[in-house]
Amino acid sequence: MFPISRRITALVRSTSRRGRACLGLALGIADLVVPACLVTGSGTISWNFAG
Repeated sequence: MFPISRRITALVRSTSRRGRACLGLALGIADLVVPACLVTGSGTISWNFAG
């Protein structure tokens, strides 16, 4: 959560690197959403990558 809040703070303060802050925010949110969807879909926290 800390990196997401840092990106939001940068956007609120009108950083000169707005695109980088938006990309970081989007990737940070995706980093939380994708595992949440995988856990919800499989019903378990652990899954096997080997197949």
